[in-house]
Amino acid sequence: MKHPPSGAVRTIAVCERGVSLIEAVVASGVVITMTAGLAHLLVWTRSAAWTTGASSAAVVMAVGKMEQLRSLPWGVDLTGLVSDTTTDLTPDTPTAAGTGLDPSPAGVLTENTLRFVDFLDARGRWCGTGVRPPPCAAFVRRWAIEPYPPDPAETLVLTVVVQAVADASRPPGTTVRQARVQTLKTRVLQ
Repeated sequence: MKHPPSGAVRTIAVCERGVSLIEAVVASGVVITMTAGLAHLLVWTRSAAWTTGASSAAVVMAVGKMEQLRSLPWGVDLTGLVSDTTTDLTPDTPTAAGTGLDPSPAGVLTENTLRFVDFLDARGRWCGTGVRPPPCAAFVRRWAIEPYPPDPAETLVLTVVVQAVADASRPPGTTVRQARVQTLKTRVLQ
């Protein structure tokens, strides 16, 4: 059996190394492209998870305020109408220096209005009230109390909106992520 000349073997070996190098460069390019796409996907996933968590927290905060509003007396007893018109729900612990279930002024769900707004930190803990958010504020919570048009003397529409403080400063008409909870409160016999 004849063996090829030694120069021919070397040429084949050089060609095989060149093909391997080209394959390695192509494979590296594919890996780099996939890694860049994966990194983008991870950033997007983290952002989506944070948004979902913040949205869930905002719903919990809105429901908490709604429960406070729903717990205020609004009914009828043997002496007549019973309506809480003095509770202030803006401090962490409600006080008797507020407006209770009196109708709120217009625009309270879109701008900070005294007696109809409070601020919460990132964990949902109360951290203040007023027209400007305190430094600890991550969320703004606003509520409205409106007579229900078909039955204004007996039924109220209660609405609570919670959104991130950064979203609250956006101009009207822009897209804002928020949690909104709404219910009716009807006078009942107490």
